[in-house]
Amino acid sequence: MKGSLLIRTTRVILWALLISLALTVDAGATAWQWQFSLKAPIINKDSKPMLMPAGLFIDPVRKLYYVADTENNRLVSFTDKGEFKNMFDAGKRLNSPYDLIREKGGVLWVVEAGRNSLTRIDLKSRKMESKSLEWNGDIVFPHRLAEYDNAFYILDKKSGDVLCYSNKLKQKTRYMVKGSRGFADFKVRKDGIWGIERLNGTVYHLGHNGKLINKIIPKGEMSFPYALEIGPAGLIYIVDRHAGTINVFDQAGRFKYRFLGAGQVRGRLYYPEELMFDPWGRLCVVDSGNGRVEVFSR
Repeated sequence: MKGSLLIRTTRVILWALLISLALTVDAGATAWQWQFSLKAPIINKDSKPMLMPAGLFIDPVRKLYYVADTENNRLVSFTDKGEFKNMFDAGKRLNSPYDLIREKGGVLWVVEAGRNSLTRIDLKSRKMESKSLEWNGDIVFPHRLAEYDNAFYILDKKSGDVLCYSNKLKQKTRYMVKGSRGFADFKVRKDGIWGIERLNGTVYHLGHNGKLINKIIPKGEMSFPYALEIGPAGLIYIVDRHAGTINVFDQAGRFKYRFLGAGQVRGRLYYPEELMFDPWGRLCVVDSGNGRVEVFSR
């Protein structure tokens, strides 16, 4: 009799734990609410929706979002309220812009996939200069671009390494992990460089000196981990490109929750390309296949 009571009590406790865990996961997922989409307006018959946008840059001073509208060969800007601001194609000279940053003084740096270049655009003088990059004599294939502490960080698509150049494009530091497949995406933070490994989704945290600080293996199934972001609380957000989900882990790799999913309606993702927190605590997802950037907040 006592044994039977013990078994029933154990079952009740286990069910309570499972329900508690489910509620925790659901609470994390449902906390994110859709706010608005960044989409190019259709004003007349010549207007074009964004087509396969790839990169996002957020200017906290001007309170603007800049989107690389890759297939339309242009850049599109929006206010922090999601309102359309402007379009720019550099006199129809841009060739498949993939990522970008904006410096002080009105200078844009754009990764042009069509030219395999890092292109400098001075908005005041309207001068445009495409620069082919090398590292120790090898051609660099720029993929992702970031700026931190007056230096450029470029993900080389060929090697999967993150290359750091001075603002004069002089070689500084190469970030890589021996034995890995290279990075699919990266983020630069005060505490170092965070990168997600191609295909398997392993996350590496490197110091600014290039030394490995931590290797994190996310404990959760993902079909195609593709991009990452580090949240304000230190949680790791990973885009599963094929499933259209955002998967959240702690820095021990423990799964916390996932949200969103594949689709073309509002709040769904179709081949998401990049993930980024804006200065106002919102999570921005470059939803490439749907031709927009989706913005969520808690």
